[in-house]
Amino acid sequence: MIPLVSSYDSAGNYILFPNKDQQIINAVNDRNTVFDETKANRVFGNIYAEVTLLKGLKYRTMFGLDTRNSRRGTFNGAQSSIRLGSPANGSETTNTASSFVYDNIVTYTTKIKTDHSINVTLLQELQSLNRASSLTLSANNLIFEQQKWFSLNRNTDALVTGSGTYTASQYLSYMGRIEYGFKNKYLLTISNRYDKSSVLAPTNNGTSFPSVSAAWQIDKEDFFTRQTVFNSAKLRIGYGKVGNASIAPYQTAGPLGFTNYNWGNGQAAIGSAPTTFPTPNLGWEKTATTNLGLEFSLLKNRILGTIDLYKSETTDQLQNKTLPAANGVPSQFFNLGKVANNGVEVSLHTENISKKDFRWSSDFIFTHNKEKIVDIDGSGNSDLVNLW
Repeated sequence: MIPLVSSYDSAGNYILFPNKDQQIINAVNDRNTVFDETKANRVFGNIYAEVTLLKGLKYRTMFGLDTRNSRRGTFNGAQSSIRLGSPANGSETTNTASSFVYDNIVTYTTKIKTDHSINVTLLQELQSLNRASSLTLSANNLIFEQQKWFSLNRNTDALVTGSGTYTASQYLSYMGRIEYGFKNKYLLTISNRYDKSSVLAPTNNGTSFPSVSAAWQIDKEDFFTRQTVFNSAKLRIGYGKVGNASIAPYQTAGPLGFTNYNWGNGQAAIGSAPTTFPTPNLGWEKTATTNLGLEFSLLKNRILGTIDLYKSETTDQLQNKTLPAANGVPSQFFNLGKVANNGVEVSLHTENISKKDFRWSSDFIFTHNKEKIVDIDGSGNSDLVNLW
């Protein structure tokens, strides 16, 4: 606070607004009458075990846990700039949250003679995310300001109000992958992943995401040794699908929320009403991508580079579509639309000067992407509410 005004009156009491136009609050007063304190604890870690069952066959299990707890107390004294002489109020909020990841992985590696290599991986994963609860208690007309937000029910002649929330979501995944190599020159990978998410509709919350890729290690061919410009070269091609389920829990169930309803007598009644309609068929958003790439190095590895061409298509997008007001709810999640992307990415790394006491390198990156909205909602009609 500026030193040109006083924090106290002639009787030694705090002045709420030291200047005449009441544009400056008494910071000294609020320092002693307004409190906001948060204390938090967090514990996280993981533990794993790995055992070799047979030659080339390994089993690994891992469990990771993350727990968080916090407690926030707020207090506004009667003489604070917030209460302005009204009785003091306070609140206390307790938050707890936890998440864990549990993995089981089986791998098998073998070679057939000297030319063929096989690697098999099986995975099971369970994730419990955002298991969180919150409880808030608030009270007005606090009698003893020294107690602040502690024991609110014993420090007020008014009703203590409370509110609470709870959310939880889980993911369950299974994955199988086979990697095959011939003379370490020709590589093939085939995998399939099955994911389930509790935030999607129970009848449509699981789907498979396959992928396949192949690579040719050109520098291991005999003809590659006949030249001296390139040091390494690898050509690869791949196709795969991934999914997205990034929405808040319970959106498919049509959750209820508190609302007021006017019966026409001038008084509003408090009740519950759906905040959105149930979506019994809401499923995964899916993206399929095809990629063709080249990795290379030349001039004694002084230049390293990659070139990637890609084409992707995203379908069944998770869209929170705005609904007409006559429906009674503002919006609802749907699987809508199709978006296509294609482009190129080029990266180069050069070692310009490399000496014992001086090194100069450069990195260049070029990207070009073209995005096209192929379809919005499948109807082909305009939707003025959603501006499409």
